[in-house]
Amino acid sequence: MVIHSPPPNLEKHRAFCEELGQEPIARAVTEELLYVLKQHALYHEGEWPVATFYSSPDRFFQAWRDGNEKEIGFQGRGSHLSHLTKGFELQYLRWDEEDPFYTIGDRDGLNFQGMLQGMLIATDMNGIMDSIDHVALGVNDFHNKRVLTYRPHDQVTAANEDNWEEDRLLENDDPYLGLFPATFPFESKNPLKSAPETWSAIGFTPDEIYDGLRSVGIKFPED
Repeated sequence: MVIHSPPPNLEKHRAFCEELGQEPIARAVTEELLYVLKQHALYHEGEWPVATFYSSPDRFFQAWRDGNEKEIGFQGRGSHLSHLTKGFELQYLRWDEEDPFYTIGDRDGLNFQGMLQGMLIATDMNGIMDSIDHVALGVNDFHNKRVLTYRPHDQVTAANEDNWEEDRLLENDDPYLGLFPATFPFESKNPLKSAPETWSAIGFTPDEIYDGLRSVGIKFPED
């Protein structure tokens, strides 16, 4: 994957270290990327036939939809994302401080230690909510600073029953079934369940990720 982005200036990190009286300890972004790749399911060595890399958001989300539509065999994860592994979480990574999405909510692309911080951009809510028989999706819409969700008609809140449409994301419908506030940006409430299926989107823009969802039939409210 080709990545075109300038290195961060790490001003906050340097100020943080100066306040503590220590030398900066930030990794170079290239080194940090290798660390992230090895920690996330995007890149694992020696785990064939499990898919560990997708070259585009379109292919990633197609694998997700395939995983919801096919019976999962013993080696089923080789060709699609299995809904039996507690869904997926897709983390958006950014480190260019000039990027309009470098700061989202109270999180920056690089933390005070100079290490990459992912922000949840889309997640399969199915397995996280202990259900494996339907499509359930949560999306952080970075452009409009809103939380979008999709789940079956009989599971949406009463206020959204009349607004529901198959495969169309809804606003103001809490992705965690009313258990937590649906404030932007929402984050994983069950990271241990999704840990085996946490993926990092590196080198793609939010629009490319949203268009990847559209490519498999997911519609945004304004579509």
